[in-house]
Amino acid sequence: HAYLLQAPARNGFVASADYLFESLAALDSLPFMGVVLSGMGNDGAAGLQMLRKQGARTLGENEKSCLVYGMPKAAFEAGAIEQELSLEQISAVLNQPA
Repeated sequence: HAYLLQAPARNGFVASADYLFESLAALDSLPFMGVVLSGMGNDGAAGLQMLRKQGARTLGENEKSCLVYGMPKAAFEAGAIEQELSLEQISAVLNQPA
């Protein structure tokens, strides 16, 4: 079941990537892959780290292909990203059969 809540602001923003990844990490019986793409700030870093600790594969967009390297950089520096890839490489990984 899925439902929407108005989440409280974190660091002045209602950041959705962390909430998404944290909710997936709570469902530890299912396999997941977390991906952080170009964006400002650190949204996604904490939640992606939780997913990685649960054994999920975690990817981040590399600096070369990012318009804004803020979110992937924060996740990488937090140890949440297993592998940094270009958008084309991320697309190839996501299109591989499970």
